[in-house]
Amino acid sequence: MTREELFDLIWAEGVAATSRRLGVSGSYLARVCTALEVPRPKPGHWGLQSVGRAPPTPPLPPPSSFNPGSWSRGTSERGFIKPLYTRVFRNQSAAEPQAEHPLVSHTRRHLEAAATRIDDLDEFLRLPNKFQRADVTVSRRGLPSALEFADRLFMALEARGHHVVIAGSFQKLARVSIDPRESASSGRRQREEFLVAARQPTVVYIGSIPVGLAIVETSKVVTVQYAGYGKFVPVTEWKGRHVGYTWSTVKEMPTGCFRLLAYDPSRSGEWRQQWRELKPGELIGRVEEIARGLERAAKRLAAKN
Repeated sequence: MTREELFDLIWAEGVAATSRRLGVSGSYLARVCTALEVPRPKPGHWGLQSVGRAPPTPPLPPPSSFNPGSWSRGTSERGFIKPLYTRVFRNQSAAEPQAEHPLVSHTRRHLEAAATRIDDLDEFLRLPNKFQRADVTVSRRGLPSALEFADRLFMALEARGHHVVIAGSFQKLARVSIDPRESASSGRRQREEFLVAARQPTVVYIGSIPVGLAIVETSKVVTVQYAGYGKFVPVTEWKGRHVGYTWSTVKEMPTGCFRLLAYDPSRSGEWRQQWRELKPGELIGRVEEIARGLERAAKRLAAKN
């Protein structure tokens, strides 16, 4: 199949229908499209098309010099697709940056607006549950890193054919209650994390299986010194400058490190898995590993259900 033929099928039927027609998985076909530099419809395209508001089909871009121009279903992924897939991503990272994932752009507006309303860089950003946004728990200081990780992760999942969305209120899916503490205790506290929270969960659909996703900046108890005007400074950074009376106390403060919590969003779900970083920025380099881990977890959840 030439890349032109694949392009026509994808834009006529979508990735899911085309993968069924060709007898391959949607995630595999998405990697083929990336390898052959065939653009795919963005999330929400078919919904917009159903109401006559979809943007026009983009032209098929000219191939790179290393693009073979065609693909066969019997082709080895390891020997053919994977090297091309990796090479295309390397070229994309060297070129102009891609646009953000739409859910990240939507979330950015809400969280950056919340950040302007507080002065403390180490305060967690809080928004009413009525604001639909990606499930990101973060401080003002950690916001740029959190959004970058969310964008890299969501784009990597979309590239593999998995849509990341906020679950609809009509769906019987629940967000877990998240404990941001660096070392959450076990027992009762662990069970309480699965109490239903008011906000709709952020989920990635791997096939027909929804997997909940939550990005959390961890926090830990720190000894702090009061510096005046409602601000506390960690004693490790204390330089003796303060306004009025000062005292020391302990306070939960964000660490600048993140963990990704994946979970079964069905109300009776008990499965969860997390990826944690020990140094800021570690998770960004693991998005492909995380995506593969989520695919394996979705297979186990599908077999269980």
